Amino acid sequence: MAWLLTVIGLPAVTGLAAAFRHRMELSTILLLFLSLVLVIAALGGRWVAAVAAVAGSLLVNWFLVDPIHTFTITEPQNL
Repeated sequence: MAWLLTVIGLPAVTGLAAAFRHRMELSTILLLFLSLVLVIAALGGRWVAAVAAVAGSLLVNWFLVDPIHTFTITEPQNL
């Protein structure tokens, strides 16, 4: 169940956050991802949680942190 939530839940939250990216603060978006990773950790344990945390970080960086669609972070506070 945890792996399924990782594979389906993370892209779903990414799509939802990308749709509301201009209306939500980055800190709120990060809390959504953190909450999902915590649920995944509770269901699946350490390894699936580590994979979900890394995948979630990469998804946030690629789709939600300016400049989008790069792994570059322009503002040091977003690091």
